[in-house]
Amino acid sequence: MKDLIEAVSADHARIRRLLADMTSAADAAPVIRDRALHRLSIADSRHEVAEEQYLWPVVRDAVIEGAELARTGLGQEQRVKRELHDLEGGRVAPEDLVAAVASLSGAFSEHLALEENVVVPRLREALSQEQLDDFGRSYRAARRGAPSRPRPRTPPVPGLLRASSRVLGPLDRVRDLLTGRSW
Repeated sequence: MKDLIEAVSADHARIRRLLADMTSAADAAPVIRDRALHRLSIADSRHEVAEEQYLWPVVRDAVIEGAELARTGLGQEQRVKRELHDLEGGRVAPEDLVAAVASLSGAFSEHLALEENVVVPRLREALSQEQLDDFGRSYRAARRGAPSRPRPRTPPVPGLLRASSRVLGPLDRVRDLLTGRSW
């Protein structure tokens, strides 16, 4: 069983690997690039929805200066979602692709550094192991049912995300299956 911090850290490790794959594929054949982008987008979309439902509310409520940390982290997540959405939606010109992937990589790095270097240590101080375990279970369940596509216009409101995930999660999985977009 993974507690909240372990689950988030495992996601970060996976996202880093997928981001490295995407960076390597930025100037590769479109089929290779698209597969790398889809895998990264799916992993990050599910991760961010789960964080927005469980990690950031806990940070806001339990950590010193948690409201400011949550605001900063959520803002960083919105930037990543917008950039993924633009890349996946074909809104980036082919000649700008390498620069867009570099920008995305920088946005990810900044966000992961905030969570790993500031948020995680403060969570360890603020929560008991039992609380971390409980939030870890909730986080993992939210990630499993979360949508697999970035939605930068959806506000990061936990109740709204829980409700929309019940509809958008299965809908995205069907769309992914029909279009061949997969892990």
